[in-house]
Amino acid sequence: MQEKLISRLTDFIQFEREVRSSDNIHALGFTVCNQLRKLIEYDVAILLLERAGRTRVNAISGVSDFDAGSPLVTACESLCNHKKVPLDGVRVHNAQCLSDDLVHKLESIQLHEILTVSSGKESGVLVLVRNQPWREHEQRQLLQIGEVVGHAVAALNRQKKPGPLRRLLPGVKPDWRWAACGLMLAALIPVPQSIMARAEVTAKSPAVVASGLNAVIEEVLVRPNQKVRRGDLLVRFDSTDLTHRKNTLEQELALAHERLRKARQHSLKSTVERNEFAELASQIELKQLELDYVIESMDRLELRAESEGVVLFSRKQDWMGRSVATGEKIMEIASADDNQFEIWVAANDSIALSSGKLIKFFPEAQPLNVVKGSVDSVGFFASQSDADELAYRVVAAPVDDSDALRLGMKGTARLYGEKVLLGYHVFRKPISVIRKNVGV
Repeated sequence: MQEKLISRLTDFIQFEREVRSSDNIHALGFTVCNQLRKLIEYDVAILLLERAGRTRVNAISGVSDFDAGSPLVTACESLCNHKKVPLDGVRVHNAQCLSDDLVHKLESIQLHEILTVSSGKESGVLVLVRNQPWREHEQRQLLQIGEVVGHAVAALNRQKKPGPLRRLLPGVKPDWRWAACGLMLAALIPVPQSIMARAEVTAKSPAVVASGLNAVIEEVLVRPNQKVRRGDLLVRFDSTDLTHRKNTLEQELALAHERLRKARQHSLKSTVERNEFAELASQIELKQLELDYVIESMDRLELRAESEGVVLFSRKQDWMGRSVATGEKIMEIASADDNQFEIWVAANDSIALSSGKLIKFFPEAQPLNVVKGSVDSVGFFASQSDADELAYRVVAAPVDDSDALRLGMKGTARLYGEKVLLGYHVFRKPISVIRKNVGV
């Protein structure tokens, strides 16, 4: 009998040593739930600790991991978090001392009673389950065990005092807390605000080739993007109407001269009023002016290049046989080296831009190539763009001398504005959408 008592005392001391030598809460829970079997017989041991203002299961005997939604776990947590259930010391809970909902949860997992050991709720609760009734000397022994476990839990809690970050984010794992702290600090980093917009390489100051008369285009003698020199023939107009008009005017002018000659001959035989001579002379003068205008217009039947550069226009087929009015633009001649970026920034995506700000142009045909530029001007009013959206026209000049740029090249431009916080830059569009739909 004495040897048995000494053996049990030795087991208790060994259990106490292992509990106090636990490095962390998880090791403590494993030791308590599994090593306690040397002192007390039970079927299942569950250690619950306070976390985020609620007592939750920390460890279960015989398993390294458990399902937080299992019936046994939820029943123990409901019991230990119930306001009307006393948990001080060692208590046996059964149908006589529990509410109907707790009794129903216990009976659903085929339990009629459950024993809790606690030395204070902040130090945790140890739940033991078995089919045999609990004897009095076992409860006294469990009271001593509860004090040991409570002292170890309190020591570990004091060793790891909750810092400001843990108090700010209770119930969150340490790794996630540090990640959240890093994100909050990163949100305060100042970065240049930037947006993406459609862009195109256009001519900076092209020479406009316009029609000098009302006529029909007979032939276009150049191709789009063809290089031309000064004096090269570009467009030839149809001369049929002007030739017919010229022939008609020449005949009318000859007829007027003949009338004037006959009037002068008739004046030798009879008296002819001076008004008749003046009227015939004015008709001749008017016809001559019309003929001179037609001859001058025939000199404009051919459009020639007034400068050297690249011809910019649509397809030949779009212009051949087309009637144009005086002053109507047909094409442009631009220098291949005189380029600019024409950027259309959507009205709902605009930022504060000023002259000299950096832009980066990404050509669609060359996705790995980047051309830098600087803002020259920003449109004051938003206008309708080619994509049928309200946008601001931004003109930028290339900074780098890149051979990859050519007129008409399309791509995407990134425009940089003033510096803002990274958090604002990331959440600017979501905030804008929320304000638009919610109105806060």
